[in-house]
This record gives sequence, structure tokens and C-alpha cells, in this order.
Amino acid sequence: MPITTPSLLGVQIEELHTVAQRNLGQYVDVDNTRFVYVRATGTRVQYDLCVIDRNFNLGAPIDLTLDNSPQKLGVPQITGFTLTTPFGWVAIRGNLLINALASCGADTELYTSATPGKVGDSAAGTAIIPGLKLNVANGASVGPVAAIAFSELNVAGS
Repeated sequence: MPITTPSLLGVQIEELHTVAQRNLGQYVDVDNTRFVYVRATGTRVQYDLCVIDRNFNLGAPIDLTLDNSPQKLGVPQITGFTLTTPFGWVAIRGNLLINALASCGADTELYTSATPGKVGDSAAGTAIIPGLKLNVANGASVGPVAAIAFSELNVAGS
């Protein structure tokens, strides 16, 4: 059972660790964002949307192979998740930055895309990510955009 902590003294959400410093699955709320403590199963790109399994392993970035089966998702807000430094916090709800496709619209439904880890606003052949909206439209290139997740990130059906 995950441990939820409204505010945890000494939590450094911007640090990664070589060994676990917290319980995997522990939650903390910081500045209107909920984070969960995970272990990366490989190198993860900052702001990419990734799968979190039931053991709180931060898995592969989402893409078109992700279907509407139950999947929890998280977004690393810092760079450096690797097999050498696999333990850290990822955003799962609230205010966050997320990598979006070029010309992705603001305040619209977002979906998985063919570009791993990036979200888009086209529903063609993809899975919806309910409750996730960009605060502003993305520009002409793929990159991080301010967003809000109104509920914990998941794929529809989770």
C-alpha cells in the first residue's frame, strides 16, 4: 500500500539516488503537484510521459503500443534517471511540465503519440490521457510545455 504524505520534511524532489531513500510508491505533495517515489528501469528523458508499474518501476516512455488497459503514468521533472541513479520522484498529478508534439493545442484532450514519451492532441489510433491539459499551446517544435493533470495520470480505463 502506498504511503501518502501531505508534506514531508527533508524531501528533495530534485535529487536522484543510487539506493532507495524512501519507500517505493510513497507520495508527497509539493506546491500543488503530487509526486511518487519510483525506480527507473533504464534511462528516462526529462518531461517524457512514462509508465509506472504496480511495483513503482518507472518503465518505458508511452507510445502507440500503449493501449487502454490500466496503466499508471508519471513524468520525470528532473534529468538523470538512469540505471546508476534510478531512484527519485516523478510528477503524477497537478502542475507539471510535459513533452508535447509541435503545434499541440492548449486546453484540449491529450493522447499518446507515435513519438515515445510525447503527448499530442490527435486521437487517431492512440489512447486518451484523461484530465491532462496543456496550459498553453506548444510552438513549432517538440518540447516541454506547462500542463496540469487534474487527476493522477493514467490511460483511460485505469
